[in-house]
Amino acid sequence: MKFSILSLTYNHAPFIAQCIESVLKQTYPNWELVILDDGSNDQTGEVVKQYLSDKRIRYYYQENQGSINLAFNYNKLLSLATGEIITILEGDDYCTPELLAVHYESFQDPEVVLSFCQVRVEEKGYTWTSPKIPTNTEEFAVLNNNPPGKAYNLLLKQCFIPAQGTSVRIQAMHKIGGFLSVPRLQTVDYPTWLKIATIGSFHFIPKPLTTWRRHASQLTRQQIVPLTKIMIPVLLNTLNSLPIQIASNVNILPSELRRYWEKMLTIILIRGGRYKLMVRDWKTARQYYRESCKKWPAILPIWRIKALCGILMSCFHRDMEWLTFWGSAFSRNKSKFTQ
Repeated sequence: MKFSILSLTYNHAPFIAQCIESVLKQTYPNWELVILDDGSNDQTGEVVKQYLSDKRIRYYYQENQGSINLAFNYNKLLSLATGEIITILEGDDYCTPELLAVHYESFQDPEVVLSFCQVRVEEKGYTWTSPKIPTNTEEFAVLNNNPPGKAYNLLLKQCFIPAQGTSVRIQAMHKIGGFLSVPRLQTVDYPTWLKIATIGSFHFIPKPLTTWRRHASQLTRQQIVPLTKIMIPVLLNTLNSLPIQIASNVNILPSELRRYWEKMLTIILIRGGRYKLMVRDWKTARQYYRESCKKWPAILPIWRIKALCGILMSCFHRDMEWLTFWGSAFSRNKSKFTQ
């Protein structure tokens, strides 16, 4: 069984050596690393070329297509793959030596079409692990999509499958038409997982085998509100169009899913407003907070207070971080006083 590791990169010169080195350290030997450089204008290419003496590593450069053409880029990588399994590992991420060996064991079950692990997230000096390990057999069944369709009970509410390190049978990818996208939605993993959940089981590995460097400049952070607004009707349509056999394993009603996303959109508007304050986009921050106020019945009072504070801060051109700092300090002092 051969793994094709697909690595899309753009201006990852400070990170891509670690990415490649982590692949070279794999304990499972049958792999290839296919790198597609989307028009980097830093030293990414020069770094990669130092490793091309290893014939398992292939490097391709193209003029920049941008994040709007993410599906095009990933499908180009897919067309270049020669293995039976593809594994996603972008140029600024890296993995542990046992990643492929553990995935190999997952695919010994012929019913498994997708295998994914926990990911270690790094951001601004903080680290955490996602997704959380299930606490009971029902939760494991959802993450393992067993029987097929079971994953929709959570997947329609959150993309719990991290792209980093996820492996998929290449036949399954071809069956669904390759990496999928939604117009104006600049991501491919979520739409692809939504489709592939109809054709086979998953296997969740409760170990962090990859590391995701999460940057404040990433699109999902900058455009979380518009991206969510685009995705909500896609999720509702996915639920309504499931085949009968698959739908029988889903316990969510369309009305329940609609109410869930009404509440979540309100919270995302408030979180998006906080981010816009941090980057000094006062107008957009105020717009998000005001929009959230129109949806108050869906959320708890604490979120309403945050929305009002956000509107006030946007008018005075201040962010919310100093409030967060003093709130944390107050909580710590209160805890000491009550001990």
